[in-house]
Amino acid sequence: MIAGTIAVVIGMFWFGPLENEPIYIGLGTSLVVFVVVSLLTPPTPEPIWQAWRGRLAARKTSDREVEAA
Repeated sequence: MIAGTIAVVIGMFWFGPLENEPIYIGLGTSLVVFVVVSLLTPPTPEPIWQAWRGRLAARKTSDREVEAA
C-alpha cells in the first residue's frame, strides 16, 4: 500500500492531479510489490497450518451444533 501510494503521489506530480495515469501506476506498483514480497517471504511453518486447520475444523463442528439446536 505504501509503495502504491508513493507511486500515485509521484504520478500526480508528473501527470497532474486530475489524470487517471497515477492510479494505474499505483495499482501496477502495488501488484509488483505484492508478488515480489510474496515470493521472497518463506512459507508458513507446518505447525501453524495445523493449528489453523484445527480451528477451522472446530468452527465447522460448532456451526453444525448451532444449526441442529
